[in-house]
Amino acid sequence: MSRLSDSIKSVYHVAINAGVVLACLLACVSLVPAVAVGSDLMQKTLDFDLKQQPAAKGLAEFARVSDQILLYQYDAVSGFTTAAVQGRFTVDEALDKLLEDSGLVASLSDKGNVIIRVDKTHGRSTMNNQIPARRTIATVLSALLGIGATGGVNAQPVDTTEQMEEVVVTGTHIRRTDQQFSISPLQSIGADDIAIQGAKDVTDIIRNLTINTGSELNVSGLNQPQTAGTAQINLRGLGLGSTLVLINGRRQTLSAVAKQDDGASFVDTNSLVPMIMIDRIDILKDGASATYGSDAVAGVANFITHKNYEGLKFDAEYQTDDGNGNYDESHIQMMFGRALDRGNLVIGASFFDRSAMEAGDRSWADGTALSSLGNPGAFSISTGFVADPACGANGTFVRFGGLFCGMDITPFFDLMPEEERLNLAGNLTYRLSDSTELYAEFGYANNEGVTRATPSYPILRAFPVLAATDPSNPFGENATFFGRVLGPEGSPTLMPYEYTTTRFSLELEHDLSAGWVLDTALSYSKNEADVGNGDTVISRLQAALAGQGGRSGTETFSLIGVSSAVNSVSLIDYVLQSSWQYGESSLLSVEAILSGELGSTQYGAIGVAFGAQYRDEELSVDLDDFLNADDFYTLPGGDDFTTSRDVYSLFAEASIPLTGNMELQLAARYEDYGSGLNSIDPKIGLLWMPSEAVSVRASYSTAFRVATLLQSSGRLGANAVINDSINGLNGLFRTINTSGNPDLEPEEADVFNVGLSFRPSEAMSIDVDYWRFDYTDLIVKESAQGLVNQASADFLAGLSNTEALNKVVRAGSGPGTFGFISQINSDFVNAPSLETDGIDLALAWRLSDTLSLSADISKVLTYDIQPSGGATIDALGSRNANNFARPVPELRGNISLDWQLDRHRATVFARHIDSYTDDATGNGIDAFDTVDARYSYALGAEQKTELTLGAVNLLDEEPPSVTTFIGFDVQTHDPRGRLLYLKVSHEL
Repeated sequence: MSRLSDSIKSVYHVAINAGVVLACLLACVSLVPAVAVGSDLMQKTLDFDLKQQPAAKGLAEFARVSDQILLYQYDAVSGFTTAAVQGRFTVDEALDKLLEDSGLVASLSDKGNVIIRVDKTHGRSTMNNQIPARRTIATVLSALLGIGATGGVNAQPVDTTEQMEEVVVTGTHIRRTDQQFSISPLQSIGADDIAIQGAKDVTDIIRNLTINTGSELNVSGLNQPQTAGTAQINLRGLGLGSTLVLINGRRQTLSAVAKQDDGASFVDTNSLVPMIMIDRIDILKDGASATYGSDAVAGVANFITHKNYEGLKFDAEYQTDDGNGNYDESHIQMMFGRALDRGNLVIGASFFDRSAMEAGDRSWADGTALSSLGNPGAFSISTGFVADPACGANGTFVRFGGLFCGMDITPFFDLMPEEERLNLAGNLTYRLSDSTELYAEFGYANNEGVTRATPSYPILRAFPVLAATDPSNPFGENATFFGRVLGPEGSPTLMPYEYTTTRFSLELEHDLSAGWVLDTALSYSKNEADVGNGDTVISRLQAALAGQGGRSGTETFSLIGVSSAVNSVSLIDYVLQSSWQYGESSLLSVEAILSGELGSTQYGAIGVAFGAQYRDEELSVDLDDFLNADDFYTLPGGDDFTTSRDVYSLFAEASIPLTGNMELQLAARYEDYGSGLNSIDPKIGLLWMPSEAVSVRASYSTAFRVATLLQSSGRLGANAVINDSINGLNGLFRTINTSGNPDLEPEEADVFNVGLSFRPSEAMSIDVDYWRFDYTDLIVKESAQGLVNQASADFLAGLSNTEALNKVVRAGSGPGTFGFISQINSDFVNAPSLETDGIDLALAWRLSDTLSLSADISKVLTYDIQPSGGATIDALGSRNANNFARPVPELRGNISLDWQLDRHRATVFARHIDSYTDDATGNGIDAFDTVDARYSYALGAEQKTELTLGAVNLLDEEPPSVTTFIGFDVQTHDPRGRLLYLKVSHEL
């Protein structure tokens, strides 16, 4: 499926669009002042007053005072202590004193960069070029050349520094001494970045990513009950399954549940590792199928854990919603690390507890979920629809001019679920011999929670009939019932869930001769999901209407009047039953990678990597008897299924120095799924560093994603809110059934990126990237609203038996000649195309010794989609309720101001999500602007205890109003309002 020839026009198009951007960026090169190189910078004399303290803090404080960037790895220096430095010294002399007897040394890499390493005498391996700090340091280059800035300044440890040994870094299999010169756009979010955001879990990190849009992070009772409590990354809004999620470079199994309204499968990022164990999150922002295979269309998110941490650290945090309701969160974490004779051991644990945030606790949500089907209900008779005469008796109300009896279902739903999470993880690094090292890791996550829904669901098919002969029938003819068996007086339906994830990985790294390394790995992960719900059983209600209901088989259910007043509690309990479904997803992966140097050019060695991988993917779904029999009025049923597939891959990379400041990267990967389904995907990248202050990068690749096992072989049932324009009925809650399609083609993409990193001084960094994705054959579920709209248009055109008319199932006479929608049958299909491009901007600026400014902005320039059989749609700045795309605001941005002085640190974030249009109604959706703030203070003589106070959405901004269920866009905005938190951290 080579697509190189088809990409020539796309390359030309990108060149035209990017030309102006590149011209402006490259113009900066001629304006860059020369960066001083030599001993002058280190001979500057300054006053120092640094106490003996933990190395991470001592190094950061030294960097701030000396105005130098020190490159070191946070977890590598944890457990060490720097010496006191008091008096007037040159920077050179002060650094010598700082590292005296600390166990740390300054090291010179083969690229000429100076970093802080651990001395061999402390049992850590280092490079062979250790030399005293005074003789080695003349100047220190920025560790962020060539990658997206993360807001770090030189007073902070840089998480993407050169490693103690050559290691594999995100985006390539070629072993390097550093990750700073990345040809692909890379954003690294370090542990310190996570801390100052006030993030409690990965969900909070995802919310704040400007390059992420359309993730399911909030509960929606209609389209997401089965994925409540999960979190997913959706880079560029290209789909939940288009971002590959890794743990320490290894794949993780997909969740056993899928996004119900579109069938997207994803890695549940809430099940990865305890937050406290995350060293950094590397986000590769362009296609990476040539390196990692399927699913890496939009990019890669690699969660990297601490491996060399020594000590014991505790975090305890409490968060509340400032009296707006009864919502609170508690989070307790622990990490322990120890150096062994031949390696390191790190383990971590976290426990998260959250109470439910009910929609009724937010005034802006009042009356935003009004159902036309309540109890008492409505009936369809020969003259049309008519509400039950008892409508209004229990808080229900007449809707649509007396046609239906409605109820306000808003108070029965949650904005955030009640939830508990336990997460355990650990890793062991152990040197078996001088040439072989073992790395092992394990993970366990258990997530239990419950969401709520209405006391009973509306009846959406097989509508029961009130017989003309029934004594309670006031109509004198057979009347079809439209409503539900229990109204506002009932208790909410509970939807419990439990997700359990287990993971282990074994890796052997063997140093061969001549610098070659063989890396073999075996990893296995499994996700189990138990999801509960409840609904009215068709067979039981039909029996009860015939006088054969209840445990005795003699009770009669009445459809007229308030159900709880005319039917016994036991009879209502008989027709309302719980349901369960169990899913299990697993992934077994075996991989071998050989890397080293293969020849050279006059400018350096050619680095190469060759590899092979085998994956076994499995998915099974087991439904209870009611669902197997498809015996519920609303919940869609189906058969159990088990499916699996084997995937074989071969891949290769080369890194070729073209000149002294230019590097070419080539990569290609072949993946075979059997049955003729395979793909070859190349990538080519170029990095040019015309000066020490400027680096320019460009890359082109193809990427692909095959259908998930659910999309190809499973079955999906979901619910959605739709509008029926023919009958003038809006806000209809309906069932959508979708079956797997084994004939789906893989999604394919051409991915382009051109970027520039500019470091005019050690105090400032600017990163700009222009990106473009040309995406074809997207696997989507047909839009229910789109099918309804097409069916209505076909009907008005006088057509019959069209595809849309057949998929929109109708019943009853309705107020016109077009029946009442009861169900919609949709398919997984390949949508023709999606084209999007945009610009990312990142700025980090140290304004003074104590104050730093950072900005992270992403602007989408175009977002054009072409649904199956339809015309191209401009989806930019739209909610996209009528098509398969996610909401796409044009602009998202974060700006932060960070202040540090001695024991004090304060940070303020201003966050912006642009306004956009609701294509379902034509109404505008306002911009969402919020402010987060935090303050921390280090306690004790050794400052090992830190107290933090903070606020999320300090100004208590409400989510913008949207005419939809619960009144806000669940895929874009945060409904929680102002949250206050207190955190205590202690490190031994």
